[in-house]
Amino acid sequence: MSDIENNNIENDKDIIISRTLTDIKRNKSKRATYEDNVEPHLAQIKDWRKMGATDKEIADVLGIHCATLCKWKKQHTELNKALRSGTELMLLEVKASLLKQALGYRERDVRTVIKQGVVVQQEVFEKYIPPNERAVAMILRNYDKDYIEKGKDVNMQSLTEELAKTGLIKITDDISEALRKASEESEDINSKSNEDKQC
Repeated sequence: MSDIENNNIENDKDIIISRTLTDIKRNKSKRATYEDNVEPHLAQIKDWRKMGATDKEIADVLGIHCATLCKWKKQHTELNKALRSGTELMLLEVKASLLKQALGYRERDVRTVIKQGVVVQQEVFEKYIPPNERAVAMILRNYDKDYIEKGKDVNMQSLTEELAKTGLIKITDDISEALRKASEESEDINSKSNEDKQC
């Protein structure tokens, strides 16, 4: 996920939570009850969890103590279910994002040429984002027994060539160039970290 998407999610989370907080503060004059503070907000609780809200953040928004939320989770299956399903949805999105980075992807971009305040030309192009070695390593460590048993290192060039032989992917010039650059950047980072260790 890009920084912009993360910021938008955080802003959305803050806006939604502040609106709910305002509604709950109106009812704060009486003692907090599950029926008043939680039950009307079960769908929102699921969404907050999906956006990454912790138990403490959710409890604060609902105007209750975190220990009270934990107690009510045990007593009310619908609250527990809302929190669990929100967590599952969040994890699915994280896994999808990790897989996308591990496989590499194509991204559309728009270049706009502006001269004297007037748009002269707009060009839509597609660029290839190569697989991220750390994402690949994480997926292999978690899902590939051979990888774990042999203690392999991830080499994107050889991995891509291996996949191309099986027919799973087709290496085009832009993919080949992106992989070459990623490999060079990885080597540069590794050599710099080795130099730092020697100092």
